[in-house]
Amino acid sequence: MKDEGRELRWQVRIVRQQRDFSVEESLYQETQGHPPEELLKSRAGKGTWYSQGGGKIPLGVAATSCALAAAAADATFPGREVGSFIKGWTFCDPSPSYLRMPTSPRDDGIELDSWGRNLAGRLLEINQKDAALYGRITQAVRNILGVPESIEAIASDDGEVFLLQREAGFQFRIHQKSVSTGTLRMLALITALLGHKEASLIGIEEPENYVHPGALAAFAEYLREASDHLQVLVTTHSPILLNYLTRRRRCALFAGVTQEPR
Repeated sequence: MKDEGRELRWQVRIVRQQRDFSVEESLYQETQGHPPEELLKSRAGKGTWYSQGGGKIPLGVAATSCALAAAAADATFPGREVGSFIKGWTFCDPSPSYLRMPTSPRDDGIELDSWGRNLAGRLLEINQKDAALYGRITQAVRNILGVPESIEAIASDDGEVFLLQREAGFQFRIHQKSVSTGTLRMLALITALLGHKEASLIGIEEPENYVHPGALAAFAEYLREASDHLQVLVTTHSPILLNYLTRRRRCALFAGVTQEPR
């Protein structure tokens, strides 16, 4: 991260020791005409960070915790800009079991949870604050999958929020618990892509799961649209999706295929 002749370099390394994992972190400040200055150093949660006016301060967090996040909570830490930037990162790997659950008041949040635990609550909030954005999200899912005709987020008397879906040919609306996994997962992915206005980076895990291969072309267009204003990182096992993502504007969006060796 560069700012007026000052550059901050944050490095993270995941270390495996038998069955356990730990995190190693370092943050250096480089200023023109001066040698690099260490602002943070941590290994397995133990280390130090530099405070303006207070010198080095001991750091003690869990072995897999982010030391930068702990240090950046203090206003005297000179590397807070990096911490603020990373707060804009979000990751989305919606879980089928969580997606079928209504949003309880304790699970409600400002942004969509990484596993989709508050999908209904997040959509209700978006609809209340920005009905046009809510319409864009539901229309995008319909463009990709062909369904549903409409999706409604409803708050019950006990504070829980659930989804009702309307499809052509069905007399009654379909409760969130009975909506197909592919529809719910795509709804969560599009909500993350279009509904997270403060994100600087979004990571998406295997968006092809539970989705017909024929829908991936349309989904790739929304990934490209999102990559105009944020960095998108996609992991996938699908060469079909990868082909759609790398056909044009290759440098704007990163995608990788992982597969077992033959």
